[in-house]
Amino acid sequence: MGRSQTPSEAGDLIARKCLATRMRRLNRVVSRIYDRAFRPIGLTGNQVSILVVLSGSEGSKPAEVCLALHMDKSTLCRNVQLMQKQGWVRSVAAEDARSHRLEVTRTGQGLIEEALPLWRAAQDQAREVLGGAVADQLFQAVDSPVLGGRGAVSRVPDRDSGSERAASPAICRAVDSAVSPEPVIASNESSGKSIFFWE
Repeated sequence: MGRSQTPSEAGDLIARKCLATRMRRLNRVVSRIYDRAFRPIGLTGNQVSILVVLSGSEGSKPAEVCLALHMDKSTLCRNVQLMQKQGWVRSVAAEDARSHRLEVTRTGQGLIEEALPLWRAAQDQAREVLGGAVADQLFQAVDSPVLGGRGAVSRVPDRDSGSERAASPAICRAVDSAVSPEPVIASNESSGKSIFFWE
């Protein structure tokens, strides 16, 4: 058997090799790029992501938004409260009257359209920082069903029964959109809303 490592050696190994630490650093660097890009229209990267998910449905429960974005409840709640005050999203009663759904307002839809060119600029900057090959590898990794990529999320927890239920088609589409590269703005003729989605 080999010599056991000292605490100092173990700490040095983790510091040099830990993927989680490097991913956190990478996330901070990339997030700052998008936050700076959206600052002129008063949004953060998280808020744009929330608007995008909600705009692709007729309203989603908070738990579904958290699922689609892999976002914790406190982060969603904090952002939604600010977004409601600004008139970008609204809360409406859900079918069971014990919960609520979140919807994008017309003002919020307009912000998504304003965000598109800023997003493209941030996307280009992020690819430049990461390198095109690394960016492509990240997409491939996140697309993997093991990591909850395309088509991987089809069931969500049911609060009442404690079991799982089928996720709504809109949320499945939202999860897919979160791992697709290129956004497109289209018009929903029936509602008059602009729908932001990825091909």
